[in-house]
Amino acid sequence: MGAHVSTIKRYFWLLDLLSRQKPTLQEIEEQWMESSLNPEGRGMHRNTFLKYKKGIEELFGPTVACDSSHRYYFEGDGDLDGCVSQLQGIYTVLFDMQADMALRNRILLERVPSGERFLQDITRAMREGRLLYMEHRGFESGQVSGFNVEPYYLRLFNRCWYLIARNPYYADKGWPPMRVYALDRIQGVWIMDDKFTLDPKAFSVEDYLEGSCGVGISDTPPQLVRIKVYGGFVNYVRTLPLFDGQHEEESGEDYAIFSYHVRPGWEFYQRLFEQIDQVEVLSPEEVRDAMRLHAERLLSRYAEPKGED
Repeated sequence: MGAHVSTIKRYFWLLDLLSRQKPTLQEIEEQWMESSLNPEGRGMHRNTFLKYKKGIEELFGPTVACDSSHRYYFEGDGDLDGCVSQLQGIYTVLFDMQADMALRNRILLERVPSGERFLQDITRAMREGRLLYMEHRGFESGQVSGFNVEPYYLRLFNRCWYLIARNPYYADKGWPPMRVYALDRIQGVWIMDDKFTLDPKAFSVEDYLEGSCGVGISDTPPQLVRIKVYGGFVNYVRTLPLFDGQHEEESGEDYAIFSYHVRPGWEFYQRLFEQIDQVEVLSPEEVRDAMRLHAERLLSRYAEPKGED
């Protein structure tokens, strides 16, 4: 179904409203009259609403139902799919910014590094189940190499896009075929005629990323890691967990102990070192030893005053 950009904006506006409330048609019309997307103050009549309702269902999936009180809501558990929910939040804000000239220069967004230009081709290949020929620059070697991949999943993490893909070359060699490619290292992509089938039973991205602290996959299996957090950083961690699956085990006057099932890899240690003086690994001992080794290396760089060159 094709839709004009202005219509898509209205879809997101209605998607946002229905995700927060169970409004009647009258309440929808009243809020539409106040929306920044409706500067002319035109009403949203029933037929227009039904058209937008159908558009939301066709584009995003959730069914919009009406109860006996004539209130509209998302059928089922009332929650949007995670991806749709994130898009709804992002685009609702962006469209409001565009419509409201007074706020256009007062909302600051982080810049995502290069790589977005390949998203359209990658998502098309994912949707059509086609191989991608990709030219990729190695991070350490700087060499550009070309190869085919089966694009399975895209992930946005820490302001960067990553492609989780199966590389047939590694599969033929008997090596683990799953690889993660940063889009900012990709030099070009071409959609191939050859097709592939993504079998959810053969590959589970949830299992693949289980315990991951980012996008890098450590060979270390997930394990229970206990971390002590000090001072004012405790409330920060309660609000914004260090890693997924955070559990608070204990708290005191100026500390709290949190536990996680994670794979302690490079991204795990980088995250902890962002707040090195406010966190302490308690267990397991090998993870604590690794943190100590990293700390000693860091301290050695500052052991002697650095004179001016």
